[in-house]
Amino acid sequence: DADKKLEEYNDKKSKSKSKSDSSKEDTKQKALEKAAEDAKTKLEEAKKAADAFFDQDKQMADCTKDWEELQNKIKETKDEIEQLKFEDKIYKQKNAIEELNQTLETSNKKLEKYSTLADRYEGKNKLKNLKLQTKELKKQVQYYKDMITAGNSEIKQYQKKLKEYGVKFDKDKNISNYDEVLNKYQNSKDLDKVKDWIKEYQDLTENTRDWGNEIEEIINDTQELNNEIKKIEFEDRLKEFSNAVSDANQNMEKLNNELDILDVKLEHASGKEKIDLLDEQIGKWEELIAQQKIALDNMKSQLNGTQYELSTYGFKFDDTDNIINKEDTLDSLKDNANYDYIK
Repeated sequence: DADKKLEEYNDKKSKSKSKSDSSKEDTKQKALEKAAEDAKTKLEEAKKAADAFFDQDKQMADCTKDWEELQNKIKETKDEIEQLKFEDKIYKQKNAIEELNQTLETSNKKLEKYSTLADRYEGKNKLKNLKLQTKELKKQVQYYKDMITAGNSEIKQYQKKLKEYGVKFDKDKNISNYDEVLNKYQNSKDLDKVKDWIKEYQDLTENTRDWGNEIEEIINDTQELNNEIKKIEFEDRLKEFSNAVSDANQNMEKLNNELDILDVKLEHASGKEKIDLLDEQIGKWEELIAQQKIALDNMKSQLNGTQYELSTYGFKFDDTDNIINKEDTLDSLKDNANYDYIK
């Protein structure tokens, strides 16, 4: 009985242990399952957090891009406003220059017309068109002076604007630190803007210099025209004197022929006929003297006119009307456009 009871005890103990082990295994399994479930939950939460992070990062990137685009638009708008304000400051001068250029085009057409007519005509008509040319050239000088005034005013506005970006100028209005300025803005969005203004400024300063040169050329052209006008007017005056002398010589020749006839008649005349012939002879002599005086007066006028004309070129005369500085004066006039005419 004791053995049997011991066996039953061991059997109960074994069953109790097996049941206890089974319970522990279940508990452990449940713990593992719960740990796996918790890990899965945390993983999902981590994934959601990661997705949220990446969404936020993308949103930040998009926001940054939008911000940069907005900044670019703001910069472009500010540049446009700056350009419009600057253009408003130089509008008056720029418009004045454009109008003067159009006026010059019209003036040049007039000059071309007057020049063609002057080449076609002689005498008074030629003189008229030469004078019209000088009158139009005088207007052109003023047009160019007005353009230079407007240009210089516009230059000041460009200098003021460019100085805001560090540009410096020398006394001749040239940019003295061109390379330095370009290097400064090499990686700047302002580079193209500054380069455009510099180019416009340089073109404008070059134009004002060209307009000054145009004035010098016009002055030279006007002087040549005035010399030609002077030459024609002088020749016309001399021609008047010369024609008067020629007419007087013809009259004297006619009178001398008539006096020769009277001499023949007087050889065979007597009494009242001879007295009448002598009276007629005296009248012819008086006419002859008058014609001689006309010839002498016009020759003297011709001489005085020539002396006056030569004196404008620096020639001097003694009491006997001889030139006293001919060689020196001619030598000083070698570069004169009318040298051959003067000589």
